[in-house]
Amino acid sequence: MTMNKVTKARKYNSPQLQELLEEITPLEMEQTKVKMQLSARIEDYMRNKGWNKTQFAEQVRKNPSEITKWLSGTQNFTVDVLTEIAFTLGVEIANLFGRQQIQDSKTISSKPGVLKRKYQRKYQHHYNTHDNL
Repeated sequence: MTMNKVTKARKYNSPQLQELLEEITPLEMEQTKVKMQLSARIEDYMRNKGWNKTQFAEQVRKNPSEITKWLSGTQNFTVDVLTEIAFTLGVEIANLFGRQQIQDSKTISSKPGVLKRKYQRKYQHHYNTHDNL
């Protein structure tokens, strides 16, 4: 019989740490929090698909080192990168920021091209309009 031990992070206080925290503005603190939550959310979706960093890197055609940066919680994402990530994961960008439960990967298509075809059908009129210009 094995027991799963739950380990909680210890609170650490020191004068140096307190001094650093006092130098951070509320806006910087919020920015850091959002970046960390976004990275954790991306990793949750990635893991839900059954992908490790290397597999996710292959899906988005990036180096695994880039994925490590993304998941570090310090990356300042562009809208284009977030769009690419969401598209690859089969979710809307807003879901990357959401608090709702992540659906089981069985309900999200992980087959390459399926989501692309879905969006092409949805926006076919838009594509046809631009093709005729």
